[in-house]
Amino acid sequence: MTYDEMMKRYAVLMAKNKPLSAKDEDELNNLCDVMDLALDDQPGR
Repeated sequence: MTYDEMMKRYAVLMAKNKPLSAKDEDELNNLCDVMDLALDDQPGR
């Protein structure tokens, strides 16, 4: 999954009605974790 795909998926999850289902909540948490790691890999941070 590319970073762009993750961002799109993140946007979809954020646009969903709250509260999210447990499955969506897990996916969102995983995306956040992965994106945090991806950001840490960016130079200059």
